[in-house]
Amino acid sequence: QAAKGIKALSGKQLDQVCHLILSHHGRHDFGAPVLPMTQEALLLHHVDDIDAKMNYTDQLREKIEEPGHHWSEYQRPLERFLFLQPLEPRDETSENRQPAQSSNRGVVKQKRERKSGEKRQQSLF
Repeated sequence: QAAKGIKALSGKQLDQVCHLILSHHGRHDFGAPVLPMTQEALLLHHVDDIDAKMNYTDQLREKIEEPGHHWSEYQRPLERFLFLQPLEPRDETSENRQPAQSSNRGVVKQKRERKSGEKRQQSLF
């Protein structure tokens, strides 16, 4: 309704904007009333999905208290274990960063307890 008041938008452009809004979740089971059916809608869906996944992994990385890489618990939303390292403060001026140490491996702590006999991925390959 509000977009109809924007004179710079043609009827076709308004339809495209509405389609982008309605389809950006990409799948019905993710809450999209319609599936993406244009190149722009497909692109927006994938960018939105990547943004959500990176935000999710950043939140996991914030919980890591020790240096080095750590295996997460199984992440049901992503359907996998993740190999993560803690977030480091951004230093935009430094180009000579030292590589992260991999000798201190641990597990990201979460409230979910592992079931006995649950299989766990232990390698990236």
